[in-house]
Amino acid sequence: MADGDIINKNICKNGSVLTASIVAGALPDHRCGEVSVWSTYGDVSAHDGNATIIIPQDTIMSFKGLTNSNQISATAVTGRVFFRTQYYTMSLQNG
Repeated sequence: MADGDIINKNICKNGSVLTASIVAGALPDHRCGEVSVWSTYGDVSAHDGNATIIIPQDTIMSFKGLTNSNQISATAVTGRVFFRTQYYTMSLQNG
């Protein structure tokens, strides 16, 4: 990258949460515009405040238009729910 190039800052965070079938837990608190959710242990029930979506095992579902990852709650029968958040700053920065 040359001096003076304009870039957008992209921050991604990966993680997982241990879930139980009777507990729908909000994802950890990360600023983001998008979060992807999946599980290799079984189906995931994800809720965004408006609707509940069943995500089949080994399928990645992305939720866009968020301001924070804790706007999504997720439950799996057993095991872990994995997530990846993505945040793009709207402030252009010199590279």
